[in-house]
Amino acid sequence: MGWVFGREQRTRTVGNRTETYYVDVEKKILQTYDRTYAACDVAELGVRKVNLAGDQMNPVNFEQLQTEGMLFNIISSEKEVTDQAKEQFIQEAVNSARVDQITFQHNDLVRPGVNIVYYPLWVVRYEFAGRTYQVVVDGEDGTICYGKAPGNNLYRAIVGIFGAALGCYLITFFGIFDLFGVSQKGVFIAYIVLLVLGISSIVWSYKKFRYGGEVEEGTGIVKQEKKSLIKKTTSVTSVSSAFNAGDVVNIAASFLRR
Repeated sequence: MGWVFGREQRTRTVGNRTETYYVDVEKKILQTYDRTYAACDVAELGVRKVNLAGDQMNPVNFEQLQTEGMLFNIISSEKEVTDQAKEQFIQEAVNSARVDQITFQHNDLVRPGVNIVYYPLWVVRYEFAGRTYQVVVDGEDGTICYGKAPGNNLYRAIVGIFGAALGCYLITFFGIFDLFGVSQKGVFIAYIVLLVLGISSIVWSYKKFRYGGEVEEGTGIVKQEKKSLIKKTTSVTSVSSAFNAGDVVNIAASFLRR
C-alpha cells in the first residue's frame, strides 16, 4: 500500500484542435499479491510456477512424501526470492496507478509472508518418431503444467511458404506506387499499413516455420525471466511403471509462496 504523486496526461478538443495537457494527481495504492516461485531446480521440468488458488493446504509429512515419489528439496535463497517479489509487487502497484509523470512515491509492504509449499507433479515421458517428449501434469487438478509435443511439418511448410509470399506481395506495393508516380497522402498511408502487414506476415511465418517443429504449452510456463533463482542442478531419474506410453515420475516439488 502507498501513494503516488505526479501528473496525468489528458486531452481535450478546443475548436477543431486536440490539445494535450497535464493535471496534478495523487493516487492511492492498495493491492494484494500472491505469487509462487520455484524453490528447487525445475529447469528440466519446465515449470516455473503453480496455481495455488483454491487449493487446500495440508501439513507436510516428509516420510509419506518420500515413499510416494521423488522429493525435490529447497535450494533457493529466501532473501533473494523475497527481494525479487517485493521489487515486482512495487513496480506492478505503481504501474496500476497509471501516473504519466511521477514526482513522488511511497510504498510499504504490509503483512508479508513466505511459505514453503510441496506441490505434487506427474512427469510423463513418451517417444514419437525416434524423439523423446515430456509432459508435466498438475497432480492437484490434472491440468498440464508443461508439455512438449511434435509439430506438424506439413503445416510448417505451408505457413512458411505462403506467409512469406503474402508478406513479399504486400511489400512490393511500394514499387507499384513509385512506378506510376502516385503521391497522394491517403495512398501513401495505405501503403504504410500494407508494409507493416507484410513485414508482420513474414516474421510470423518465419517463427511458425522455425519453431513449429515442437509445440510447448502449459500453465507453468513463464515466457520472460530477468533473473534466475536456480543456483544448482538436480537430475531427475526415471521410475519405471506399468504405463506403455513411457516413464512416469511422481514428484513433490517445493515452491516459495510469497
